[in-house]
Order: sequence, then structure tokens, then C-alpha cells
Amino acid sequence: MKKLLALAVSALIVAAQVGTAIPAYAAETETPIAEASGTAEDAALVAQEDATVYVPNGALVLTPEAQQFFNAGSVGDIDTQMRMAALQTRSFMYTGPALNKDMGTTNGPSGREVYYNLDMSQKVSQLKAMGYPFDYWVRSDGVKMFGPYIMCAANINIRPIGSLVESSLGTCMVTDTGYFAANDQIMIDIAVTW
Repeated sequence: MKKLLALAVSALIVAAQVGTAIPAYAAETETPIAEASGTAEDAALVAQEDATVYVPNGALVLTPEAQQFFNAGSVGDIDTQMRMAALQTRSFMYTGPALNKDMGTTNGPSGREVYYNLDMSQKVSQLKAMGYPFDYWVRSDGVKMFGPYIMCAANINIRPIGSLVESSLGTCMVTDTGYFAANDQIMIDIAVTW
């Protein structure tokens, strides 16, 4: 599992450097995630060719903090990622306006962002059943987290459950979807306590 997530965060680093489409990594594969070895063949098993997140040229900046966060993920150092995520209040790579309660919506690095506040216990149970080893917690700014990732809803036909998506508040994991997906295919809805 850690190696599989490392592949996804490595893709975010490469995309941030070259300004390209990021493959979305889905949890639904024929091979259990726990058995993934982290090879290119494993990445091909879980990459959804039709599920990409476009990162425009110049939208993301690979800061030292982003490099440290993703390097920790690439070697399976979830503890370092968790410590960094606990202190984070905005994206390590995006320099535009960050979503907040007063703003209500913003155009982040991956498209329009809004927020919602619902009980996430069912989603956490589903993710754990899918093999994700993380725990639920709430960041100091009220953002709901699953391990080192912000929980968000997205169009799961484009960004499958388990996909990593950069937001103005940090790196999200798609854990949910909503009715909005029919009208705005790239919008993400970020889980918060606001």
C-alpha cells in the first residue's frame, strides 16, 4: 500500500515539474493493493487511462516542503508525512488563494473547490475495507484528514476513489462523490468541520 501511494505522489512531483496530466490511481484493481510491489507494472494495473487530473503549466511550484512531503511518501515514511500534514494549512505547491469558510469557494490548482461538513465514519470504514491503512483525524484548521491526505469528494468517473488531487489546502485523497459531479466534472468538495 505504501509503495502504491508512493507511485501516486511521485506522479504529482513529475507533473508539477513538467506541467502535465497526472494519472489517477484507483483503489479498485483486480490485484489487492496490499500485494502491490511498487513496480511500473503495478502502476499500470491501477492507473486509469481515462482518469487524469490536468495540472496547468506554472500552476504548481515544487517548494522544499512539497519535495520533503513527497520524498517521505516515496519511501513509505508516513510518519514524516503525518507530522507535516498536521502543521499544514495550505498546499505546499500552490500559491493562489486557499479555500476558507468565509470565501466559500475558490479556483484551486485542480479546478473549482468548495467545502462540506458531513460525518465521514462510513467513508473511513469503506476506505479501510479497501485496504487503506490510515486513520481519520481533523487538522487544526478544521480540515478532515485520512492519514496524510485531505478527504474530498470528486467526480469518481474522472477521479476514482483513492485518487490524489492537489487542492489549495494540500493534497487530497478522493474518498467520496456528490450530485455536483454531474454539473461540474472537475470540481472538488473538501471535507471540513466548518
